[in-house]
Amino acid sequence: MYPIQNGLSFLVQQSTVAGGAFTGAEYGRAIGRFPLAAAPGANNVVRISARLYGLDGNAYRLQMVDPGSGVNNLATTVAEQGSTIVVTLRRSIAGGILATAQEVADAINRARLGVAAWYEGNGNAVVAPQAATLINNVRSGVNAALRGPDAQQYIWSLPAAVNGGFFYFEQEQPVVAHQFEAKFDIPSGGPFTVTVSRVNLTPNLEPIPSESIPVFVWDQLTPSRPDIAIADMGVTLHPLQALQVVTSSSLTGIVRFDVRKSPSYPYI
Repeated sequence: MYPIQNGLSFLVQQSTVAGGAFTGAEYGRAIGRFPLAAAPGANNVVRISARLYGLDGNAYRLQMVDPGSGVNNLATTVAEQGSTIVVTLRRSIAGGILATAQEVADAINRARLGVAAWYEGNGNAVVAPQAATLINNVRSGVNAALRGPDAQQYIWSLPAAVNGGFFYFEQEQPVVAHQFEAKFDIPSGGPFTVTVSRVNLTPNLEPIPSESIPVFVWDQLTPSRPDIAIADMGVTLHPLQALQVVTSSSLTGIVRFDVRKSPSYPYI
């Protein structure tokens, strides 16, 4: 969805409304877990995400195939058939399916397709066959609105009761977030705090909470001072890194970043 050209600047904005807040939550990307009914953190769960934001991610399906009894399949392999990611599972004649959730995720990522995968728990449990199923069983992909003469402003207007605050720019090379602006709805109370953190991501592009470190904190949000702007913020984001915006209270409002894909890559 976002631009890929080196040296290009673009803007990404999120706005929340009643019932929503800035909690560092992601919005706009298709993501799923298989099997969906498994307990959270189960070692046999594969998580899969569209690499790019938008509606197109909703078309991907995941299928995990058992080659069948009497077959020795020495390695888990991945192929793309239309919009279906077909994973043929490792198995032996005597032992049945042997492929683990981590093995499946690693095989999908090595294939460098339009999806990325990881696992829950330690990923060492054997997976089960899976009929071709849309990957958006956790969250669906949504398109941002485009503004500006060159369509370089990406505007996310989140629905009521939906949280936001996760900003990932789909980078496969370093990018720089060089300006941060926010304005919140604060009818009373305060002061409240807004925190911007740089967070590392799993291979399927989900945040790792234990690897989130604040890069900016402002603790003076009040009804008379509901906004904040930082020019020349200069935060570098490497591949598999994102920004999270979190407020100390459930505040609605607007948050945006100006981002530039480094023109000097790979020599920054």
